[in-house]
Amino acid sequence: MLSPRYLDGLTDELTEIYSQLESEILQDMARRIARLGKVTDATRWQAQMLVEAGGIKKNVSRILKKYDKAIAQQVKATITDALEVSTKNDNRIFKEATGRTVSAPSAQQMLSTIQKCHSDLSRLTLTTAATTQTQFVQQANRVYMNVQSGAFDYDTAMKSAVDELAKRGITAVQYENGRPVTRTIESAVRMNILTSVNQTAANQTLSNCE
Repeated sequence: MLSPRYLDGLTDELTEIYSQLESEILQDMARRIARLGKVTDATRWQAQMLVEAGGIKKNVSRILKKYDKAIAQQVKATITDALEVSTKNDNRIFKEATGRTVSAPSAQQMLSTIQKCHSDLSRLTLTTAATTQTQFVQQANRVYMNVQSGAFDYDTAMKSAVDELAKRGITAVQYENGRPVTRTIESAVRMNILTSVNQTAANQTLSNCE
């Protein structure tokens, strides 16, 4: 059993890693929007934008790979600590009620939960490259339309697009009841970790009660 207070801070270290990852991706997107330059011909703009969009996807994959080891280590540390804390909390109750305690979760149970959680996060980040590419194309087109309409000069339009990217952050798509749900990458990571830990800890507590 895990307290709400414990769960509230459970994902802090992991979301910080993803925050750094997100920052690198946003910086790359901003550089690429700036690199499009003051292109006025629509055909040239589209061609250059597609080149940059392809580069975005490749670079996002490189960034995700760069952070994967740190993510895997933090997932292991987070889940191991959570299940150990859950057992200690259970044992305080069991000791008082029966004079007996239960053993710590098995290594196999720990490993199974860690592997599943890391696998879920890997699937989540796989969607990031595609959604990031889409976000880039949307903002790049927004810059072009604003400049061509005469509403903004290029520098102002570019700054507005970059500000919008920073405000929205990198998004990830998940499915709930068969429907796509878009979340910031940090909130999606937090939900995945909390769901995995809560389910495993609850099953562990029920098993301990038996």
